Amino acid sequence: GGTPTGNTISNTVTLDYQVSGVSQTQQSDSDSFVVDRKVDLVVTEAYSGSATLVPNQTGVVTPFDVSNTSNAVIDIELGASQSGAIGFGTFNIYPDLGVAGTFEPGVDDVSAITYLDDVPTDDSPGGATPVRVWVVTSVPNTATDGQAGAVRLTGTAREDSGSAASPGAVITATVGANTTAEDTVLADTNADGNTASDGMHFDDQSYSIVTATLTLIKSSRVLWDAVNLTTLPKMIPGAIVEYCIAVQNSGSASATNISISDTLPPETDFFDADAQYDNGLDPIMVDAAVSVSSGVASCSGGTGGGSVASDVVSATLSDVPAAGSSGVYFKVKVK
Repeated sequence: GGTPTGNTISNTVTLDYQVSGVSQTQQSDSDSFVVDRKVDLVVTEAYSGSATLVPNQTGVVTPFDVSNTSNAVIDIELGASQSGAIGFGTFNIYPDLGVAGTFEPGVDDVSAITYLDDVPTDDSPGGATPVRVWVVTSVPNTATDGQAGAVRLTGTAREDSGSAASPGAVITATVGANTTAEDTVLADTNADGNTASDGMHFDDQSYSIVTATLTLIKSSRVLWDAVNLTTLPKMIPGAIVEYCIAVQNSGSASATNISISDTLPPETDFFDADAQYDNGLDPIMVDAAVSVSSGVASCSGGTGGGSVASDVVSATLSDVPAAGSSGVYFKVKVK
């Protein structure tokens, strides 16, 4: 911050001289001027975690440090905003009240703030800058894989109001030449896309969306009928039909906790392998190898699992990684 604003700097010059070797009366003169106010503030994102988010994520916390690099105490108005395609939810700004540098739910996020009051200069005795604040928001469930966006915090220099109830007026620069009074210079720069000398400063934290993008494809094929047996069987009453449910992940993150529920059509009964058609497989096969061709899914392999109750087939799949696939298949009998 430098020499505080309003300080008077005085300087005295003295002159000693002689005439014909005789010392004469010393001459002196003084000059004084008042140090003007340099207003400058810096907002810096302080994020150190993963810069990836997932749809429907809540409690997205972005830390920012706010510094008063002026030569005077000021109030700093705070405003959070966004850019990019993610479309964040409501922004709240909270002070760092608990363990310094650690966001603590239930401690730091009790009361949102819109400004910092009486922010001391960086080099003042006991100065508390930079001041850590937390910007908290959420990600909509409509966010899609690969979308990018940023959380921005902007600080605006305001006069020291002398009251914690509200910030002072927006600080403006003195117009024209230097005066004998205390003038104001807005010293903020255009670094990182900011506008120079506007009494404001912002910084961004960029994020991107990573998520599983699942495609569910269901197909059927006839395995057996009582007339043709397994040779070119047809889907006639009494036929055994196999359903394949293919799960494909084209996203950039794994899908977890996958459960499938399939209500059987009323014209069918769940088929548990018997002498009529027994291929040695369990009634429901999960984590199957799947393939899709022209929109038709087929399943093979896998292990036994799943259950059926009240004509509802249920199964749980292992995690499906990015660019991975899995499947479930089971059989029904046409009534």
